[in-house]
Amino acid sequence: MTKRAKTIIAAIAVSAVALSAAAASAVALSPLSVQELVISRDAVYQTLKGFGVSGAWWAQGLTDETFSKKVAKALFSENSLNLNLYRYNVGAGEQSASKRRVYSDRATESFYYFNESTKKYEYDFTRDAAAYAFLLNALDGTLKEVVLFANSPHYSMTVSGSASGNDRAYTLNLKADSFDDFAEYLTKIAAYFIENGIPVSYISPLNEPQWSWGGENVSQEGCHYEPAHVAELGKILYEYLKMNDVNAKISLFESGSLALKDVKPYLSALSREEAFKNSDHVSLHSYWADGNIRVRKKLRKYLDRTVPDKEVHMTEWCELPSEHSADDIDSAIILSRTLSNDLNYLNAVTWYAWKGYEEVPPGIVGSPENRTDSLLYGVQATGELYAAKRYYALMHYSAFWEPGSVRVGAKIGKGIASAQNEKNLPVTAFVTPSGKTVAVITNTTSVSKSVSLGAETGRSANIYVTDKERNTEKVFSGGAPETLDIAAKSIVTLVIE
Repeated sequence: MTKRAKTIIAAIAVSAVALSAAAASAVALSPLSVQELVISRDAVYQTLKGFGVSGAWWAQGLTDETFSKKVAKALFSENSLNLNLYRYNVGAGEQSASKRRVYSDRATESFYYFNESTKKYEYDFTRDAAAYAFLLNALDGTLKEVVLFANSPHYSMTVSGSASGNDRAYTLNLKADSFDDFAEYLTKIAAYFIENGIPVSYISPLNEPQWSWGGENVSQEGCHYEPAHVAELGKILYEYLKMNDVNAKISLFESGSLALKDVKPYLSALSREEAFKNSDHVSLHSYWADGNIRVRKKLRKYLDRTVPDKEVHMTEWCELPSEHSADDIDSAIILSRTLSNDLNYLNAVTWYAWKGYEEVPPGIVGSPENRTDSLLYGVQATGELYAAKRYYALMHYSAFWEPGSVRVGAKIGKGIASAQNEKNLPVTAFVTPSGKTVAVITNTTSVSKSVSLGAETGRSANIYVTDKERNTEKVFSGGAPETLDIAAKSIVTLVIE
């Protein structure tokens, strides 16, 4: 077991180590190579609504209440990640083995089930008990907003009889006569949650509709939708929510790609629908585009032209493929770079990690084989809970965010150097309502970088670092130094008061 893997989460805290300005500054580089960090507080962009995580498929497995609370505290408390958003998975109910081969760890329980006694499909809200209990535990902490999301219609409403897609790839799996049934199903579940005090803000009825979700290569819940299908389902769900006085908006359309060719047909089809007009955002996923600034700028330009009134919610991301150990600093760098790019170039107002927790065999804890894509991992039977390196990367943003925080302009260097730093040394800055300026700098390279703090020098500051050995560790408190050393493959958060 490595040193980093021994960090079992009981309570998460960062220890302060006071350093002199000289100790915090770079000495290896000449003054000519030092580039300046410029924070433009008067250049105000989006208001950040917060950070969150999705509950598929791990929340249903947290059957031990004590351990469930431990995971909830590690994600949803002020002393940990300070997450305020959560996506609750409305499962499609296919838990038994089938010809469609939904992996056992991705099969879900549903509130809607076939009653063998009555020979009818009925609702039983005592089902999905572990996932619902985790939701309540999270609400005891910092969680403030819940999204109900479905990856597939309930299996009973599908053409194939399975939640993993149609027998034919790129083919709708929702029965033609079940659009209303599916809308009613989502409406009833949302109504139950809201009646029981769950702060449901949005219902997301579909997921990554562009992909095949069918044929021979299947492993999880999914359903392909053509643009017209998305528009039709959104329209019907909107009508059911109004008819039943369910006060939740619809989130559309969970694009599995940021490429304009994959987004444009769906937004074009949705543009005429009341359901979309009454939604306040476009939901997107950043898979496969971790460091791609160009695709984000191109999409943002299109969104500004066609739906300027819509926010961007970045609702899913994890490293794909997961090529690094959970304890590898590279996994943290990739998350931080992706998050920074989404905030800077998509103007995303929310950002969700895909998986909060993953159960791993005891034998791989701390080993290179532990390539979980989650924020936390552990062994429920023994109560062991560990934070992956990417957990601390997210902490560099979420732990310092406050409701009402606004992103402001920030760059390092000028001209060509500034353009290079967009990729190699990305920086994101936001100002909190309490008056703090938070700047997160990610060094994606294998060499250290020196950054002049310019006008920020001397201001009261705290500095936090994550690198190969440290985890969101406070390394400086005092008057900000003139020059800051950003170690190779590290993340630095500068909090200025």
